[in-house]
Amino acid sequence: MAGGTARLRVPVGEDADRWITRTGCRRVLFVVHNVTSATRLLDVLPLFHSDVRVQMFATCTGSSPFLAGVPELLARAGLPVLPWEQAKDTEFDLVVSASYGG
Repeated sequence: MAGGTARLRVPVGEDADRWITRTGCRRVLFVVHNVTSATRLLDVLPLFHSDVRVQMFATCTGSSPFLAGVPELLARAGLPVLPWEQAKDTEFDLVVSASYGG
């Protein structure tokens, strides 16, 4: 555990490569600050959703005082949600964020 939140072991994490069933996938991370930024980011999910070469992830920075509803929204989106500390330690091909400031 890092920062009080359990790190994901798959599809990213230490030793996750041994579980890969499709090589060459690109990783896209959606960085969420609050529900408003999450809904804006979820609007672009369809651009990636049908591409089997793309693995999408989400994380929440915890930087906003308005976090109520964020975990539920991300759970409904069906994305693996990384703890912020793990997301910062993980390599991604593209990181997408929608936020003013912070």
